[in-house]
Amino acid sequence: MNNEMCGCGTEEKTNTAKGIVRINYKEDFELVVELLAGDKPYQLGDEDFRIDFIVMASRYTVGRTGSVCERCSVDGNKIRCFMDGHGLPPGELRAEVKVNTPDPNYADGKRLNVAIAEGTVVLVKDNTRFDGAVVKANIPVALVDAYQLAKAHGYKGTIDEYYATFSDVSALLESMRGVAEEERERSTSEEARNKAEQQRQDNEDTRQRADKDRTTAESYRASSEKERAKAEKQRNDTEVSRNKNEQQRQTDEDARQKAETERQTAEKERATAEGKRETDTKDAIERVNERMKTLRDGTDGKSAYDIWKAQGNSGTEADFVSSLGNAMKIVTHEETETTVTLRPFEEHRWKGKPKTLDITMEKPQQGELAAEYRMCFNTPDDAATTVALPNNVQFTVEPAFRFGCYYELSLVSNDNEYKGLFAEWRRKL
Repeated sequence: MNNEMCGCGTEEKTNTAKGIVRINYKEDFELVVELLAGDKPYQLGDEDFRIDFIVMASRYTVGRTGSVCERCSVDGNKIRCFMDGHGLPPGELRAEVKVNTPDPNYADGKRLNVAIAEGTVVLVKDNTRFDGAVVKANIPVALVDAYQLAKAHGYKGTIDEYYATFSDVSALLESMRGVAEEERERSTSEEARNKAEQQRQDNEDTRQRADKDRTTAESYRASSEKERAKAEKQRNDTEVSRNKNEQQRQTDEDARQKAETERQTAEKERATAEGKRETDTKDAIERVNERMKTLRDGTDGKSAYDIWKAQGNSGTEADFVSSLGNAMKIVTHEETETTVTLRPFEEHRWKGKPKTLDITMEKPQQGELAAEYRMCFNTPDDAATTVALPNNVQFTVEPAFRFGCYYELSLVSNDNEYKGLFAEWRRKL
């Protein structure tokens, strides 16, 4: 049963007659309700009952249902009511008693008796007036006896005869109680089954959510695995590319070392040829000086330049002196000048990075011993320069022109051939 709080108002005005019990409305207290049938005590059996204590629109309920008492206890025809946290406002306390007595004439086998009694208890805002340790109030309740009601309606038999009429329905009443008990048990079982079904449904929902989470996690795992495999492949490809680049680097380094060795060898051969050329030039100068001495001591009166020209050479005296001193003349070409003739003792240099060079050789003049020709150029960054030389040019080590390099070539005449040396420097691209 619930404590029904329907609101509260101001304290009701009550008389101050002798015997009125005044209780502070905030306190817990105990009341005793005495049940009477006429002027005789009404002994409660197993009947269900309910008592509503009312102050204005607020009420507090106690009672018994199915042999279970709530906020009360039964002692014969007296009911001890425990007003615990009642929440009633100040005012005069009234009681409404409802008792369900067995009666087969009604569909549910019970007859509801209701009695309203005015009490002598007032809830107040001031101090409580105690009358002993427990406050009691007797509220008379008049319940009409069934036999008396039957006589009032013309029944002529005795009280024993009247109640004997109920013996025939006792077994039916007991059977009905059994059926009611079974129905109660069935209802309890059905409630338990529904609860179990609800629990099963909740568990199934939880299982489905867990399975959905598992599927989602599996999808994430598969996606992560795919990304990992992709990253692994990328790593492998990168490693293969790195190994390939390292192999190419090693190959280039080997080629560089080989070219450097060839350059050093060629440089050594060039130095040897240069030494031989200087020796031949020195010998030629000594021969010329000897000849000039002979001429000076003789009577022909010819100069060294005249003797040089008499030997079939052509050119000015400056050319003659230049051939004696072996001074290299610097000749500069534009990048677009690709067809060039090399002349003795000239160093030809190209601006920019020519893509092709078509070279011819001018034969040395008579008396130009070990005439030297030089050429210097840079190859483009993306391709090697194509160099075409006469067939009678022979290199100790055949040059392999590469892109992004600087080259110096030295060619020395030897009869009808030209001996060539070259040097290579790799530029930083």
